[in-house]
Amino acid sequence: MGLVYSGVPAPLARALVDGLGLRLAVETGTNLGESTAALGEMVDRVWTVELSPKYVEWARARHAGTPAITVLEGDSAAVLAGLAPRIDRPALYWLDAHWCAGDSAGFEAQCPLLAEIDALDTSPTAAESAILIDDASFFLACPYPDYRRSDWPTFLEVADRLRARHPRYITTLLDVIIATPPAGRAVVERFWQAKRDADMESSRERARQAEEALRARSATRGEP
Repeated sequence: MGLVYSGVPAPLARALVDGLGLRLAVETGTNLGESTAALGEMVDRVWTVELSPKYVEWARARHAGTPAITVLEGDSAAVLAGLAPRIDRPALYWLDAHWCAGDSAGFEAQCPLLAEIDALDTSPTAAESAILIDDASFFLACPYPDYRRSDWPTFLEVADRLRARHPRYITTLLDVIIATPPAGRAVVERFWQAKRDADMESSRERARQAEEALRARSATRGEP
């Protein structure tokens, strides 16, 4: 559960899907299936992997009428190891299977991320695919006290693993680690510039509205 978006950051995911021509998506950490649904609106086919039997049941019920979405149960790295070699087109990978407290599964091994990267890199199209990893802040600094630090790799360890087999562009935005083929850098930078421009315009608009409200209050009080 990221600090900026609850689930996959849809605007960023959409930018990568459109900019890199991705038509498949693979998700780890289904939870309630919100991100699964969002990804299903962007691409032709989605596979989502969940360890908790309860969440698997909920997700399968929710997406029962969507044949393009497949819900798989099991350890995310093990399931990816079997799935990735069959991903024959560049895909968007949304990796969010790490333990997130509450009733989520996986407390015994809280962060399978490095094994997930190893598994997805067995795909014949891994080099052309894009990877988004939730909760970047957990890899940049210590997670909350009830998280075992020894289970969580550092950001540099994650980056090294992402570059072990392929020359990826890596950065972090919106509490998400982003890894793309080198051509994806331009896509990410265009997305970020557009978002900053939109945020600045929104900030200016709020300032204008606040100034107008202040003037209106002053006018009703007869102030100069």
